[in-house]
Amino acid sequence: MKRGSNFIKRLGVFFTKKDEIELSDLLRLQFKNILFIDTSRSDSKEIKFIDDLSLGFKGKSILNTAIFSLEDYKTLVNSQEELHFGFPIIGKGLIQYVSSEVAGYDPECLKDGYLTGSYHVNDELTANFVKQVFKIIGQYGRKVYLVSRTRDLRADVPEKQLLVWPDAAKTYNGENQNYLTQTRERWLVPDVSG
Repeated sequence: MKRGSNFIKRLGVFFTKKDEIELSDLLRLQFKNILFIDTSRSDSKEIKFIDDLSLGFKGKSILNTAIFSLEDYKTLVNSQEELHFGFPIIGKGLIQYVSSEVAGYDPECLKDGYLTGSYHVNDELTANFVKQVFKIIGQYGRKVYLVSRTRDLRADVPEKQLLVWPDAAKTYNGENQNYLTQTRERWLVPDVSG
């Protein structure tokens, strides 16, 4: 999607903590200059680095310092004059990551998370970074299908821009009322053909 002079790319995901650790390891192998940052609001401008995406608050950023240096990121953080500091989540060299979580309305189900990249139309480095990260997720991800919990019905066509990783697919496969979910009205199961 294009908004103004920026492209916005978003991918919905279902990850368990195990999946998040595996994704973090794969990203470190693919990109030598990758950092994971907990972007929760804080009373301090100190950047909270985390070892992998399974740690920290629900909201995180993936920073590629080969595109946007750590010094530039720190400058951006330090330019804020608010009482509670928010940390940059999208932009040059950044991908926002919001974790999947156990659904508050059904503790047996996993609610989706997502990754978002937003970058200037002329920023080819970030565009390529986002494309590569989404491709890695797609290589290990499975498609998901909308289902009815009360009737034995499953959609014929998978959901677009929504993937589940192996551990989440195994754990939240619809058996024993363990579903993937987006809202109280949307229940999904992973593709079991692969």
